Amino acid sequence: MKLFLYLASLMLVANSCGNTKSTLNTVEDTISNTPISTEKIIVETKKNTIYSLVEDTAGSLYPAFETGNATTLIFNYTEKGAAGTADGDYTETVHLMIPNDSNYLKLKDQNLQQLKMVFGKFCFCRGEAGYYKVTNGSVSIKNEKGLMTIKASFEIPETSNKISTIEQVVVL
Repeated sequence: MKLFLYLASLMLVANSCGNTKSTLNTVEDTISNTPISTEKIIVETKKNTIYSLVEDTAGSLYPAFETGNATTLIFNYTEKGAAGTADGDYTETVHLMIPNDSNYLKLKDQNLQQLKMVFGKFCFCRGEAGYYKVTNGSVSIKNEKGLMTIKASFEIPETSNKISTIEQVVVL
């Protein structure tokens, strides 16, 4: 109960600060891919937030966020590692940046970079962890009356992935 109150007050404080609003929603049916179809993921909505893909000194990509005229959606999937392991967790993320004035988008393959769509994999998996630009797949987005419907299907040829399909309605 104390944890619930702490998290509730933390969310209240986070939502009341700054111009960029970030909302966390727990959803159960966003991923349709056999290995994780019944698992939960977190969808983070960052209104009026854009990001650019920055390359670090090792040549790896990462998103750098700033205020802008778009809504950034981040789909996070996490598997907890075995108890007592330091590097046992496994996480995948999918980032999409949707312009605020977009009501309907349907994009495929290289055009997915109009949304700066990236896939992130974080684990103890040498040579595979990091962010990847998504250039193989399709996304359709319908945005009306405060609801954004997202349907995405994609492949990441450079690495294995558990998330390959997203079908979700997000309340904005």
